[in-house]
Amino acid sequence: MRRILASLVLATLFMVSFAQSPAEKKSEYFIKAAVEEFDLDKKQKKTLTKERSEYVTELQAIYKAKKNGDLNQEEFKPKLNKINAAFKQTMCEITGKTNAELKPFFTRMQKEMKDIK
Repeated sequence: MRRILASLVLATLFMVSFAQSPAEKKSEYFIKAAVEEFDLDKKQKKTLTKERSEYVTELQAIYKAKKNGDLNQEEFKPKLNKINAAFKQTMCEITGKTNAELKPFFTRMQKEMKDIK
């Protein structure tokens, strides 16, 4: 009985430790694709990981504020645009590409990440 209980506890801990939210899965997918697409080194990958995490956190915060009624559509749109523009600028700095060169990548990622759950 103890072994069964211990096995169940270990299995639960294992599943919980490896469970990821959809946002984490999407970020991981985005970072992996960016590293492959733009031949990023370890330092660039680390920077991108940090920046992408901050970007997602900011996005989640403004979407939550909008959902709670703290932001109306007129306040939401400029904040969203500001966050997106800042991340795009960061991507330009990390990859050494222009915004126009990054646009096809962002468009492709947007389509591909819709299916990630």
